[in-house]
Amino acid sequence: MNIAQNILIVIAAIMAGIITGSGSGYAFNHMPDKWLKVNEEDRQYQRVKSVPWKYVLSGTFSVIGIHLGFSAPEKAIGIYIACIIVVEILMGTLIYGVIPSYLTKMLALTAVGILPFGGELELYILGMVAGTLTGLGFIMVKGLASKKQFSWDIVELSCIIGLLTGWKKAIIIIITGFVLWALVTGYRNIRMKKNRVICEGFFVSLAFMMWLILDNGILGKKIDLFLW
Repeated sequence: MNIAQNILIVIAAIMAGIITGSGSGYAFNHMPDKWLKVNEEDRQYQRVKSVPWKYVLSGTFSVIGIHLGFSAPEKAIGIYIACIIVVEILMGTLIYGVIPSYLTKMLALTAVGILPFGGELELYILGMVAGTLTGLGFIMVKGLASKKQFSWDIVELSCIIGLLTGWKKAIIIIITGFVLWALVTGYRNIRMKKNRVICEGFFVSLAFMMWLILDNGILGKKIDLFLW
């Protein structure tokens, strides 16, 4: 790339970051109640405060856009859109403790902009199977341990993660997310006896988003060499 192309990528990424950063909070604040499994017809407050989050998200998306523009320009749009959806899922899991199923289905559609530039199709089909089984296995263990009915939403999310990353990467991502959830939950239970438990979907989604961003360029090639 020449200097003009580099400057164009940076400018485009910053502009997109400002728009999507501000739009993410707005979209979540206006998300239908049924997506979040709540009834807030009389809500008089913002689910997510405009300040400072529109600035935080704008900066975050700008950095993501610049990174993707240089490291994976061919699939940057697909990954960027996936990151926007995952941010909405993160907010849903953190604030309401639910994984919006509608957003998970939208996340699956980003495969159109990601998979054509990845590996063999079989890897991603196996990824769906591996993601589903891994998510189901951990949630069953959690359900047996806590004697609480588990949600199928995390299984659906795990399946989509497998679709977008392939089976080996999906297993690593999902296990990492559940380990983080177990550590944080255990710490909070010890230090803060009666406290709201953070949804495991938050940690799985966070691990997935970080992997999506970093699994490109030189680092992505090294990861692929190690796994394949």
